[in-house]
Amino acid sequence: MKLDLKPNETVLKADNTNFSSMGTHAKGKLILTNQRIYFKNQDDQTTDPGLEILPSQITGIEFYNTRYVFPNGMKFTTKDGQELCFTIKDRDNWSRMITSMY
Repeated sequence: MKLDLKPNETVLKADNTNFSSMGTHAKGKLILTNQRIYFKNQDDQTTDPGLEILPSQITGIEFYNTRYVFPNGMKFTTKDGQELCFTIKDRDNWSRMITSMY
């Protein structure tokens, strides 16, 4: 997987994730840079442009448990009302890093 970085952009953290939003489910990679959050679907490496979330678009971050017991769910709420859910390891660290961006 290749991510085209913008000028002065560096990758801070990346991990495998499961993404769900509005009935869509996908496995892929969540990438945090110093300028944005990026999700790349692993199933469609060539034509899918991915999902880009700018820190200024995020209005809230919530945690949830998957299968009622696993503390690995993180949901972003955006200014346009979207709820973007990710299942990811070390969600506390992800949240701290993202919150410090805005």
